[in-house]
Amino acid sequence: MQRVNHIPRELGLAIDNRFLRHARILHFPPICPDPAGQAKVVGRNLPFRLNRPTFSGMNMLAEMLPGFEDDRPRLNALAPAGWVLAFNYTAKGVEFLESSMPPIWQETYVRSGVFLDDPVFRWIVKAQSGATRWSDITIPDPNGILRAAQAHGMRFGMAATRVVNGLHSFVSLSRGDHEFSDDEISEVAGKFFYWVDFLHNRASLTDAELSVLAALRDGLSQRQAATRLSVSVETIKYRSQRAQEKLRAKSSTQAVAIAQSRNFI
Repeated sequence: MQRVNHIPRELGLAIDNRFLRHARILHFPPICPDPAGQAKVVGRNLPFRLNRPTFSGMNMLAEMLPGFEDDRPRLNALAPAGWVLAFNYTAKGVEFLESSMPPIWQETYVRSGVFLDDPVFRWIVKAQSGATRWSDITIPDPNGILRAAQAHGMRFGMAATRVVNGLHSFVSLSRGDHEFSDDEISEVAGKFFYWVDFLHNRASLTDAELSVLAALRDGLSQRQAATRLSVSVETIKYRSQRAQEKLRAKSSTQAVAIAQSRNFI
């Protein structure tokens, strides 16, 4: 299997000599074919999946996160230069990552290990929870990685991160024309925190709400569910509605289906 021993010229043009000297001595792990139709980067104990529109894996987020297909166009509009969304990163790798950033940037960024020195990535790993603009990150960038990103239209950016049970999840967006506003950062962070909460904390569903969904799953009517749970029908309706809102479901039937697909009930 062939290994890459240099930074591609398209990327290197934007990187200063210090970065080039640094990148040339890094280990470039090979890319191995993946039966799922993705490119799996192997090396440094940090396997990443580079998901692109041509890969079948692009539907995975839609299956994992209710309503994500409705959110995707908004991410694309906010970040025309690209975005990356990753869940459950540890020293051994990331469970799932999807990126719309330029392919040449994706491949070199991961394959060369450049991401380990990226001040944005270092902020993501260091922070426990929060959101920030790239320009507000004070971690040094001696290798000029952010300057290199500008050559690919990634002049301005924002990132959000959260750690749950020792697992980092993060999102990073970029564009070339102007900074992200406070409202935009709040919007993206709100969506991102919801996604992490959905995956790790059962979408913040309470035991009472899950009990209602379980009763509906078993084919009980609202009145029968009220009898089983020793509450009023109005309480069943309220808990069912709250569950729908948390799961972004359009009906109680859809809420039950989502909860079942994620093994919440």
